[in-house]
Amino acid sequence: MVDRLQARGSHERAACRDSSYRRIPEQTPAMSSPASPPPNEPLLRMDVATAAGTARVRLAGDLDLSTEPAVRARVAALRGDGSTRIVLDLAELDFIDSTGLQLILELYGDAAQDSFTLALVPGGDAVQRVFAVTGTAEVLPFIEG
Repeated sequence: MVDRLQARGSHERAACRDSSYRRIPEQTPAMSSPASPPPNEPLLRMDVATAAGTARVRLAGDLDLSTEPAVRARVAALRGDGSTRIVLDLAELDFIDSTGLQLILELYGDAAQDSFTLALVPGGDAVQRVFAVTGTAEVLPFIEG
């Protein structure tokens, strides 16, 4: 009986090595996520408007590990250019992860130490849930849009 099982197993392995064996691709175009942006489309768009020392940074898309450095650099550049009030508009933000939350908390701390003002325009339900769950919604300076 053992010999028959071993023979059967080797026959099945040989069938898998047969040239007619086709490997199923991991993901076909029909299986791709509809929410995924096209390969060259940015995950985050930043629109900046400045007036009288205030810079309003409107974020649209995802604020996460891959996009946080660009937001950090943009805010630093605005501070370097003399903006004394930074408004981060999260209304068009689709997603924020812990890296994005950490950035906002760091900017809030920097504002207290470096004598500039930070204000946040609330995002949609999914974004605001991150602030609610972490208990930061009551601490951070949210304003009306």
